[in-house]
Amino acid sequence: MTFYISGTTDIGIKKSINQDSFLIKKIKTSIGPVVFACICDGMGGLENGELASATVLHSFNDWINNTLPYLTTSPICKEKIFKQWEKIIKEDNNKIRQYGKLNNDIHLGTTLTAMLVTKKNYYIANIGDTRAYEISNKLTQLTKDHSLVQRQIDEKIITPEQAKTAKNQNVLTQCIGVNENVNPDFYFGKIRKNTTFMLCSDGFRHKLDECELELNFKSKQFKSQSDIKRKEELLIGYNKERGETDNITVTTIVVK
Repeated sequence: MTFYISGTTDIGIKKSINQDSFLIKKIKTSIGPVVFACICDGMGGLENGELASATVLHSFNDWINNTLPYLTTSPICKEKIFKQWEKIIKEDNNKIRQYGKLNNDIHLGTTLTAMLVTKKNYYIANIGDTRAYEISNKLTQLTKDHSLVQRQIDEKIITPEQAKTAKNQNVLTQCIGVNENVNPDFYFGKIRKNTTFMLCSDGFRHKLDECELELNFKSKQFKSQSDIKRKEELLIGYNKERGETDNITVTTIVVK
């Protein structure tokens, strides 16, 4: 099994600071190569959102460097991984909230989608409205948004189609750094060859429909990292041409 990976971010056409942070790494372990990808979409005035997203990204990078090597010396236990990730998220939630209180009660926070891919399974942590998708025979959204419009969809107040044009679609019900309690969702699944996993901030998907995402991320078209990079840059360009004003970030894992 071979992994091709790439990640791209763009400040977009309006904002002066890129508050998105991303990380994607292929890591050699005793169970073979694994891939870790993470996107955080920060929010807050000036550079505060950038600080929040970078804080969480730094914590997960530390986990990769200091903890992951020990987890892969034996069969991976998903409960252990999720417990460690939850601890990171809750500690960073407290850290970011404390920073805000000590700096004139500023409000800052960040979303998170983190994904570990091994040759057998994938593991995901999610909070907010960054997303993870799987593209094989079809496009599948693996994560569920913590947003007001998703809650309204669940309660059958609006339809998924209506949610795409709702004025309040950027209102989150959960993120890291805002509320005292934070409850991330965790997902687990099996890996299949000829599959693409794509993580993205909301700025990447607002101006692209699901058919475009499915067509452009089919694994058969990717023979190298540079192929993926060109595709990411092309789709970011489409978003900007169509007027997307948010920061735009995507990471891609192709399993061959």
